Amino acid sequence: RIEVERLGGIVGNNRRYRLPLLRSQAVLAHWDGGGNMPPVVAIVERLIARGHSVHAVSDPCSRQDFEAAGASFSSWRRPPFRKDRTSESDPLRDWEVKSPPALLARLRDRVLVGPALGYAQDLLDELAQYPADVVIANDMMLGAMMAGERAGIPTVALSPNVCPYPLPGVPPFGPGFLPARGVAGRIRDKALDAFTRHIFGRTSAEYNHARARLGLAPIAHPLDQLKRVDRHLILTSPAFDFAAEKLPEKVVYSGPELADPQWIAPWNDPRPTDDRRPLVLVGFSTTFQDQSAVLRSIIDALGSLPVSAIVTTGPAVDAAEFRSPGNVHVCAAAPHSILLKEAAVMVTHA
Repeated sequence: RIEVERLGGIVGNNRRYRLPLLRSQAVLAHWDGGGNMPPVVAIVERLIARGHSVHAVSDPCSRQDFEAAGASFSSWRRPPFRKDRTSESDPLRDWEVKSPPALLARLRDRVLVGPALGYAQDLLDELAQYPADVVIANDMMLGAMMAGERAGIPTVALSPNVCPYPLPGVPPFGPGFLPARGVAGRIRDKALDAFTRHIFGRTSAEYNHARARLGLAPIAHPLDQLKRVDRHLILTSPAFDFAAEKLPEKVVYSGPELADPQWIAPWNDPRPTDDRRPLVLVGFSTTFQDQSAVLRSIIDALGSLPVSAIVTTGPAVDAAEFRSPGNVHVCAAAPHSILLKEAAVMVTHA
């Protein structure tokens, strides 16, 4: 059995962790949230290149990505899942909600807590067929972490971004606040953290009912499931996150995983070879977030500037619906790893 303390050596650049040369089996539990796919697929490719095997359990729309990376694949069955990457197939439909509390409640009901038992049961079924040395779970898949706990298998949570959960001294995730200065700022942060925990805590009874169905003891709050994993890896550099006053022992910044999505076609640069205008690269979410109107505004603005621009719409928005001026090329996808080296400006939804 692979030691969880060494997993950081597989998926990150942290020098404190190294992987011995042995073959292990990892089961990955994931949900296709658009931008969370490329870093996780890159991790799968790196694990397999080091001689390990990976079995991915995710939405049907991500089968091709994981199998192309070399993993075996199974689809979720009990919880809601994405058959494809269209807006109609998105069970979260986060663009429909208009307030942060409503968005948190929807994340709770449709990803974190509501389908947690279904995720856990599906993953336990997979673990019976694919004996694992380690379970790797997306940081929002509390049900998958629950399954790892039930199976007694070392479990690692992956955050393919900055940490979305409270860290001491770090502003709450979402509002865009800078670190607190003085008593008023600390009160602000504590109040927002308490508010978030209250929203998720409303389903504590439901979550503990799911744990009881699996023979697990109750916990005080659904988010406390993260405290029961063996390691929580943050897939970015500490330089891109606010510094915590004290990082919890299980939380490790393991470095970014930078890769273009596998669905990018071979790239033929549409710009003339002698074009010396500054390049502006525009890319919003790879999932549908009702972003067409703001993309049109950006395209119109770029048309009035002495620049060359490439606008990528992603697979959820049809690039053909945009009429663009001559200095703007609109396409479904382009290799950002190449274009960012040339770009003077990057415009994104942050």
